Amino acid sequence: MRCFKLDIEKIRSRLQNRSPEPLGIKESYSVLLPLVHLEGEWQILFQVRSKKISTQPGEVSLPGGGIEPGENARGAALRETREELGLKRDKIDMLGELDYLITPYNLIIYAFLGRIRVRSLSELDYNTAEVGDIFAVPVEYFRDNPPEEYQIRVESEPTGDFPYELIPGGKDYDWRQGNYSVYFYSYEEFVIWGFTARLIRAFLKLKYWKQ
Repeated sequence: MRCFKLDIEKIRSRLQNRSPEPLGIKESYSVLLPLVHLEGEWQILFQVRSKKISTQPGEVSLPGGGIEPGENARGAALRETREELGLKRDKIDMLGELDYLITPYNLIIYAFLGRIRVRSLSELDYNTAEVGDIFAVPVEYFRDNPPEEYQIRVESEPTGDFPYELIPGGKDYDWRQGNYSVYFYSYEEFVIWGFTARLIRAFLKLKYWKQ
């Protein structure tokens, strides 16, 4: 019998120069949390998705989208922001990377913080094919108004061809279940919820404002 050999030093070298990645991810997205300085205060810029698009029409979101082949997360956030808000590159000041989210649906969403250099929202020539409206909310509002929190039950439901005979307990296997927090902010007539609200909440936990 042929002896299967491992090259331990090659393994060591490859692992040392490799960045770990989450397993099972099917789609990758990237968004920008855009800060704007308007009317003497820092605000967060949001967009309302066009009702003409098929995915989450009419919902409040942040600029962003799918990461294209050969593109990194930072580049995707910049590209999508420029395309959706009609901005030139020099109008976006990237400040850094925020926490990312792995959803129960095999999606990973990267997030970046950036400053949009405009004096008025009227300067933004946003893409009406994707964006129905834009608005801004003072950071102070989010600081002073915590989100409402609700729970979604996450359960495992195997497909019809699942090989129960290969696992202990068969159809009586005790599948893991869990709860997934969903956050809601309300501002004027707008509802900011889901991942967008989760990212705002995570941003505020870092307490960037001056004491």
